[in-house]
Amino acid sequence: PFLHFDKILSDQEFHNYFLRPEQTIYLDSLESYAQQLSNIEKYCAKTADFRGVFDYYFEPLYFDHGHVGDRGNEILAGKVLELISPMLDKKGITKQIPVQPNIIKPSQDPEIILQLYEANWGKLSPDQKNFVGQNLSGKDFSNSNLENEIFFGSDLTNTNFENSILSGSDFSLANLENANFKNAVIDGIKLRQTILDQTDFDNVDFSQVNLTNVDLTNTILKNSNLSNKDLTKTFLYKSDLSGADLSYSNLSVVYLGDTILKDANLTNALLYEADLSLAHDKDLSGTVIVGATITHSNLVGVDFSGKDLSDVNFYSSDLTGQDFTNNITFSNNSFTDAELSNANFEGADIFTDYIYHTVFENKAHLQILSLDEIRDKVFESQGHRIVLSTEIRGNDLVVNYLFFVSFKGANLENASFKNADLKFTNFYLANLANADLSGADLTNAYLGKADLSNANLEGANLQGAILDNTIFTGANLKCINHPICESG
Repeated sequence: PFLHFDKILSDQEFHNYFLRPEQTIYLDSLESYAQQLSNIEKYCAKTADFRGVFDYYFEPLYFDHGHVGDRGNEILAGKVLELISPMLDKKGITKQIPVQPNIIKPSQDPEIILQLYEANWGKLSPDQKNFVGQNLSGKDFSNSNLENEIFFGSDLTNTNFENSILSGSDFSLANLENANFKNAVIDGIKLRQTILDQTDFDNVDFSQVNLTNVDLTNTILKNSNLSNKDLTKTFLYKSDLSGADLSYSNLSVVYLGDTILKDANLTNALLYEADLSLAHDKDLSGTVIVGATITHSNLVGVDFSGKDLSDVNFYSSDLTGQDFTNNITFSNNSFTDAELSNANFEGADIFTDYIYHTVFENKAHLQILSLDEIRDKVFESQGHRIVLSTEIRGNDLVVNYLFFVSFKGANLENASFKNADLKFTNFYLANLANADLSGADLTNAYLGKADLSNANLEGANLQGAILDNTIFTGANLKCINHPICESG
């Protein structure tokens, strides 16, 4: 058995449940396995489903996500003995052991639920006990004011809370499967070990809800507000985030298997090691990712057609074979150390010639520095900028600059940049072996220490390009506007 929410978990067990981002996919796998037991039993003596064997024990048994200590092993051994004892009895090895009937699960025992709540959070008045540990399945609480109510440990399956005010209410240990929370106000609600399978939070604001260690597997979150949230310890497997606002949220290392992200807003979201290739149907149509940090991520097969990729950071992500030719907007992108072999940038406008202006108050004294020094002083490490000029206005310094795209250290083997606009692009240390750069505009591009072995540069414009220690072994150098070009 693995840790799951049908057992009342200890603090340690609860913490361990969320240590593994893929925890719920393993639970899904066990369900698939359990459905095959009748077929498996055709080839062995006996099969049994032990997933719920610990649900009847109100004590800590697991020491990680799926392993138990001595007490857990003792319980399992007893269940195995019950299972095989009829066969042992038949063979005269030992007498058959009677099967011990299971008592009610602690998670379904109203007295235990109430005792657990009061032991942790104090005595409740009779009015406060109304919804604790109760069977409220199918009840209609829509359009109600239920602020600060305690639904701790209750069965709320198929319950309707649409348009209700639920601020401060406690749904810990409750089963909310198929419950309806559309348009509800849920500021400050508690969701510790709450079952939220197919719970509908359409158009709900989560801005005041703590989602750390909350399992939103299979939860409907359409058009919900999840912006500025730390979701690194939130499970979103198979959740429906279509139209949801996730801007400025941290989804690093979140498992997004079969998660629906269509039309979601991921502006400036942090997606470190988030595998977007696992999203439902790899469908990001309508999804906004401007300014997102999508680093160390698997993006193979994700369709960016028509996307505005301005300010997106793809550092060290896998974009093998990616097609960037379909009306994609680039600006201030980092593809540093990214895997881009066989990627297609043919005809892409990698460079944007829009000149930005920023006024820095009381910085006129920096005018004596070089443009590069001024860039480092005023922008520090923010973005990929080329300062073109400056001017003084009183005590202030006006800085005029462009953004460029960086492929520093990227693997671009066999990539196509045919006829692409690559002005000012940074290819330092990039692997461009066998790349097609024919007809590309590489004006002022930085190709220092890049490997262009067997690359095709026919017709490429290298005016002002920096080629320090660049490798051109076997390259087609019928380029223009640089001394290295065979055509002059």
